[in-house]
Amino acid sequence: MERFSAALLKSHYKDLPEVDQNLGVQKNLQGKSLDLTPRFAATLTYAHEWTFPSGGTLRAQAETKFSTSYVETDVSNVIQYTQPAFTRSNMDIRYTTPGGKFYVGAFVQNLENKLQINSNPNGFVPNRGSDPAPGPNGNTVPNAATVTVTDPRTWGFTTGVKF
Repeated sequence: MERFSAALLKSHYKDLPEVDQNLGVQKNLQGKSLDLTPRFAATLTYAHEWTFPSGGTLRAQAETKFSTSYVETDVSNVIQYTQPAFTRSNMDIRYTTPGGKFYVGAFVQNLENKLQINSNPNGFVPNRGSDPAPGPNGNTVPNAATVTVTDPRTWGFTTGVKF
């Protein structure tokens, strides 16, 4: 089985005004790219299953995704962070005994071992005094942002019994 999917996209904020309550300044993201919208993304998957004369099966699957760069926005500070273009690949293999009662397998996710941003950054502008107070994320670095990212490379083994 082979699958291929691709998407082309161009998007931007039409109008997104926000008033900063602390500074009394209006900010706007008008014309900036929408979050998580790469101009091009594609995924290719290949899976194959072999059946042995004994009746056991071996299934293997590989998948890779390519994405051009995209942005994530810290709306409160009107700062956009860029996630560079990337590929992310996964593989797995499984052997199932004749009759399907037992199976063993192995997998690896994120072969490239690269992280991607997967949430909006959460930053803050500290108090204007000499000793900045921690922001909501415990950060004391001015204009710093906290983001969540994808998992690093993970791998493992699976096994199972059907009753």
